[in-house]
Amino acid sequence: AIKNLVLTNIGERFYQPLIGTDVYRSVFEPNDLTTFTSLENRIDATIKYFEPRASNVMIKIIPSQDQHYLMINIIFSVINNPNPIDITLNLKRVR
Repeated sequence: AIKNLVLTNIGERFYQPLIGTDVYRSVFEPNDLTTFTSLENRIDATIKYFEPRASNVMIKIIPSQDQHYLMINIIFSVINNPNPIDITLNLKRVR
C-alpha cells in the first residue's frame, strides 16, 4: 500500500484527487538538498495521512552520480508488528 501511495501522482485517482506524491516529477528536478527535503516531506505527509497502519516512518533519498536516477528508502513498522519493514524504490528518468 505504501509503494502504491508513493508512486501515485497527485490527481491520478478518480474521486481522490489529494492522494499521491508526484515523485516522478522530482526525478527531473535538480539533485540538491532542497529537492530531497521537499520530497521526503511529501512522502512522509502522504504516508501519515493515507496509511494509518504505518508507524515510525523513516525516509531517506539517495541520489545517483549521473543525476538520472533516484533511490528512495522507506523504513517503517506496522501496528502490532515490532519488526521494521524496508522498501526501496528505484526511479529512473526516461527522457
